[in-house]
Amino acid sequence: MTPSPTDALATANRTLLPYPAHPVAFRTFPDPRLGLGSKFRFLVSSCITPNFPYKGPFHRRSIHGFDLLDKYLHHRKENDTASIPPEFLLFLGDFIYADVPVYIGDDKDAYRRLYRRNYNSPSFRKIYEQLPILHAYDDHEFKNNYAGEGYDVPPFANASDAFSIYNAAANHGNQNESNYHSFQYGDTAFFVLDTRRYRSPVKSTDPSERSMLGDVQLAALNKWLSHASVYYQNLCSINDTVYRSTTLPHSNS
Repeated sequence: MTPSPTDALATANRTLLPYPAHPVAFRTFPDPRLGLGSKFRFLVSSCITPNFPYKGPFHRRSIHGFDLLDKYLHHRKENDTASIPPEFLLFLGDFIYADVPVYIGDDKDAYRRLYRRNYNSPSFRKIYEQLPILHAYDDHEFKNNYAGEGYDVPPFANASDAFSIYNAAANHGNQNESNYHSFQYGDTAFFVLDTRRYRSPVKSTDPSERSMLGDVQLAALNKWLSHASVYYQNLCSINDTVYRSTTLPHSNS
């Protein structure tokens, strides 16, 4: 059956991608209200750009890391069916490189094109058809070592516009136009940090006054840490992913 324009995936030049031969299966997250113990796996990744390492002009759309991940996922399905499958992928920044090999400039359409280039990659399609993906950004979604200072200094407006359209729209818990967000998988909670929008510039800020999160995000994080009624809490950024176990009684974890 030929897909209609409303349900088709398109390439950068608006030609239709081959429609999946079979429906793409998915599984929803467990309801956190049930209070059941969770045993699950998830993946964490960051930092991709097409055709790197360079393989020649006929691999312009390939993304090596996603090709390797696809091989792992298929190997697990075929040879390790007893193991717990990964439930989702946390992609924690540098999904695009707006400054490699040269900075594209503070241009909304240029930022959007870089996202479309990645979604047009057959390597990436093999992943997003298998796993839900939740996103954070880092500096290269803007430009190298970007620090927004809490004032959304350029190129924040145009860069975050593209990030919001292509990556952040599917994230859980976005409110008040913030790009930090939290979500739960069963009895496990995640807080994904925004370490760029509110970051102080290192060279022009006194060390005693520097901030990475800003006052509003820090307050939201402290509230999350003190009120989350879960067994595990995971704090996630491109710099690190840490977790703590709470003292909540639990019989199934």
